[in-house]
Amino acid sequence: MKKQDFFSELGDYLEIDNLKESSNLELTSMSILSVIALVDENFDKQLNASDLKALKSVSGLMNLIGVENFAE
Repeated sequence: MKKQDFFSELGDYLEIDNLKESSNLELTSMSILSVIALVDENFDKQLNASDLKALKSVSGLMNLIGVENFAE
């Protein structure tokens, strides 16, 4: 997936505009569920809530998914 497409789709799921790799993430219980669904749907990777609670940024999420899954 292209990075820009990921930022856009993640922003839609989290209802946040103009996300980028350096953007901070403050995930609520509902947004954690949204991110789990997004990652499963687009990357066929299953994450759990504990994986996401410690995340501080979009780049952390990308690392968790695997940076090899993103294209410029």
